[in-house]
Amino acid sequence: MRILQSEIDRIKRDVSVEQFLVNPKRQGGFLVACCPLPGHDDKTPSFRLNLAEGWWKCFGCGRGGSDVITFACAYWGLSWPHDFPLALERLGARRGNLGEHRYLPPMLKVAPEPTRPVAGPRLPDRVAIDIYRAAAEVWAANLWRPTNRDALAYVRVRGIPDALIRSEWVGVSSDTLGAELRKRDLSPDTAQLLGLLRRDGHETFAGRVTFVEWRLVDGNWAPVWATARVYGEGAAWDAERKYLNVRGDRLVVGLDRCRQAHEVVVVEGVVDRLAILRFGDAAVALGSNQPSPGMYAELRALARAHRLILLGDPDRAGRKGRLRTLATLDLPTAAEVYVADLPPDVGDPGALAERPDGAAIYQTVKQAARQIDLARFGRLVAACHASYESRKAARCARTHAGPMAPIRHRSSLEGGENDGRMTTARAQPT
Repeated sequence: MRILQSEIDRIKRDVSVEQFLVNPKRQGGFLVACCPLPGHDDKTPSFRLNLAEGWWKCFGCGRGGSDVITFACAYWGLSWPHDFPLALERLGARRGNLGEHRYLPPMLKVAPEPTRPVAGPRLPDRVAIDIYRAAAEVWAANLWRPTNRDALAYVRVRGIPDALIRSEWVGVSSDTLGAELRKRDLSPDTAQLLGLLRRDGHETFAGRVTFVEWRLVDGNWAPVWATARVYGEGAAWDAERKYLNVRGDRLVVGLDRCRQAHEVVVVEGVVDRLAILRFGDAAVALGSNQPSPGMYAELRALARAHRLILLGDPDRAGRKGRLRTLATLDLPTAAEVYVADLPPDVGDPGALAERPDGAAIYQTVKQAARQIDLARFGRLVAACHASYESRKAARCARTHAGPMAPIRHRSSLEGGENDGRMTTARAQPT
């Protein structure tokens, strides 16, 4: 890829490191902010940007550079100078017939002070991982036993091929975990603390299809979390919860498996994620429309180096959940985020795998995805926040004023016959 020197000069002139920072503060000739670079959990602002010369330096992690291009390489984890052209392209350099400059943020986002967490979820220790591994192996083996053919049939009906079932460790709980733990000399008490066993020794997930989250721990794949779903014709959502999770911090499902992908689809359910994997794309699942603070931290780290596509249900709750997720993430304007809505006749992303035309519908939905202008979105969020705070202050004032608050007649403001007189009126309910 060949980029003209004029384009390089334009990038250095039009794009600033300031556009990647969240709520920077000016101190003399510098902008000071928390370091946005991956791998640095900056709790106190240690990042400095020289406004006159453009060089930058983080005094916490020690990284620095002379311009926005060196910063882009550090921000997106690119190699300098080998990935110099890719950094320029992501900053908006024009080449060939490229008509979109999706990585170029239009302006700095103005948003309220962030209240983001400084760390992601905590992973279990080695003892817990051994118990999770035993559970994953037992559940995966159970799924292929003749006595659990109904569970396997359910997963297949959802459109998940056998190869994906095995690679993703989909299983079923049939209340045999306690005996397996005793056979492996693992503590049932610890399994109970994790939420895998009840007090009576029976499995918490008994009669449910199970899904296990695997992460890289010390360079090796290890099971660190699990969730389970009811299945079958007799499953009634009003009688029992659709999903049950183990105890501990919730995790973004599939996070480490998509590290090498350039584009990641973000969905709600674990079955939705399997459907996207079937279509050949990387995907993560949040488990609900209200992720935990630690999950938001994981998503922010993912957004630094990946294009995110928020794909969800077409109903009002699904759209509202995606907007809430996006507002809470509070991403810098340099991030690349798209929102995609399914057609009204498709209930959720998981239903696509069940349809013969599911792959075609999915590609159409992806192509129609709308990129979010994060600068404009941030201003809207800030305006909504300010409006909410003013309404809340007004409600508090009316509450503390009591049910019989003195008010002035409207006519007094217009010079009417009641000019200057006071009266009382019962406060209207809010």
